[in-house]
Amino acid sequence: MHPALSIILFSTLSGAGFGLGAVLGMTGFPDGSPVLARYPLFAPAMAAILLASSGLVCSVFHLRRPARAWRAFSQWKSSWLSREGILSVAAIASLTGLAMMPRVDSPTVIMLGMAAFILCGLAVFSTAMIYRQLRSVPAWYSALTPLLYVSFALASGLLAASVLAAGFSVLAEIQQIYRPVAQLNAINGLATAAGAGIVLAWIVQTAWWKRMRRVGMGESTPETATRLEKFGKVRLLESPHTESNYLLDEMGFVVGRRHASRLRLLALLFGGLLPITCLGMVQMSDLPSVIDFTILLLALIIHLVGVCLSRWLFFAEAQHTVTLYY
Repeated sequence: MHPALSIILFSTLSGAGFGLGAVLGMTGFPDGSPVLARYPLFAPAMAAILLASSGLVCSVFHLRRPARAWRAFSQWKSSWLSREGILSVAAIASLTGLAMMPRVDSPTVIMLGMAAFILCGLAVFSTAMIYRQLRSVPAWYSALTPLLYVSFALASGLLAASVLAAGFSVLAEIQQIYRPVAQLNAINGLATAAGAGIVLAWIVQTAWWKRMRRVGMGESTPETATRLEKFGKVRLLESPHTESNYLLDEMGFVVGRRHASRLRLLALLFGGLLPITCLGMVQMSDLPSVIDFTILLLALIIHLVGVCLSRWLFFAEAQHTVTLYY
């Protein structure tokens, strides 16, 4: 399949944003209560909204007619794309409600947090189901596809949450407030969880790649596609077209095996090994809060680059059965 940059950025950024929103809704961390008297959830909630919205804006550029994007919301009964749009808007609305809460210790915050956790998770799940439902792409038609999207969203969200917790620690130092023990525990706890989330995501990614190589084109062959299997081996006499067309442009993308192997290694390096190394540096050394924040921010950026590479391969290596006719 043709790996469109807009879709790669959409799935990466929105996954990180909704992952951060789910972490915020589930745990309440990070919040700025040690350094912010009012609206302590504003910064993390807005960070999640910004990441998710950036991804959604990128997805609009993939449409042939962006002005008609609103029509996608009307097909929620049958389309996972429509459900994704509705759930994304609902998740952003719940995160906006959290951002407007003046305190963290209220029943309203708990209810909004639960709603944000559920809606953010469902938004990522619905994105994955757009691809998981396609029988015509055997590599995607697996329960591992939703698990892949959800695990990377959770890992990115936990990493983003640790960055925000470190940022609040920097603010505490700027305001000449002693770094609260709770804040330090939040940073260490989120960093540990982020490391575990990254490991889990790459276990799922490795399993997904192994299945993809095993499945290939599934049970379809040129013989079954043309219904000529009873006549023996089918070969192409000449191309169906004299020039490129939509099917070849969107579904006939081919990536060399050597290039794919190199990209997998780079994706693992940037998306897994380097971020985990950065997380280990933060946890195993007593560094100033500014350096902790810088290292964690760098880890997040590197991780998102790695996720983009793995997501590029997600599309580039997937084979649509229509290519059997070519």
